[in-house]
Amino acid sequence: MKFKFTRNLPSNLVEEAQTAATLSGITSQETQLSTLSIVDDPKSEIDQISEDQKRDAEPVNKDTVNYNFGSSQNSNNGDSSDDKSKEDN
Repeated sequence: MKFKFTRNLPSNLVEEAQTAATLSGITSQETQLSTLSIVDDPKSEIDQISEDQKRDAEPVNKDTVNYNFGSSQNSNNGDSSDDKSKEDN
């Protein structure tokens, strides 16, 4: 069991973030994250960062992406009411 006593002073997150950024390349990522009061568990935060990076690196499903940029079908948003009104005249 480990006890950690802290003062009840408000944290200056900007200074903490600057400190963590300064430690980049000098200390481990766990040490960097431990300087941030908003991170309770640096190890789980590292795991979460890794999962986020893997998810962001996954390829996009081509079936869900519409690649018809600039086509005439997209220029009127699929609304053919203008074409119908021209045909009626």
